[in-house]
Amino acid sequence: MDDIVIVFGTALVGAIATDGWVSVRDAVTGLWHRALDTRAAENVGSDLESLRTEILEARAARDQDTEDALTGEWRSRLHRLLRADPDMAAALREVLDQVLTPALRPADQALVQELRGDNGQQIHIVAGKDAYTALGNQVNIGGSQTNIGPV
Repeated sequence: MDDIVIVFGTALVGAIATDGWVSVRDAVTGLWHRALDTRAAENVGSDLESLRTEILEARAARDQDTEDALTGEWRSRLHRLLRADPDMAAALREVLDQVLTPALRPADQALVQELRGDNGQQIHIVAGKDAYTALGNQVNIGGSQTNIGPV
């Protein structure tokens, strides 16, 4: 599953539970409209309204399992959308940056930054003879540095 799908799905579930949920619904519905057709977009709009209700209920009940399941469900839907139209990755990033992330609570914004690798933390992994180091979007594999680009 693409990183953008993981980050976007997480941000979507968090943002749909905020006061800015109407903008979130409209932006995400717009993505489906661009990639598929009007009817599919209308169905997604309705599904996002249901998602909001379910997330608010899950949070009120402190039901993390339900919230995680809904996040997984929307990640799968986003994965299928991106598979149908790989060029949608740029649009997903745009909606993530311009609509979803600003709508999130500060704690959820921090989670999105962490998932994107924007937290400035360095990760070092040694696997057998191989060593991997990652800082943000820079990866060093055996002395060769690679920019993996933004999520």
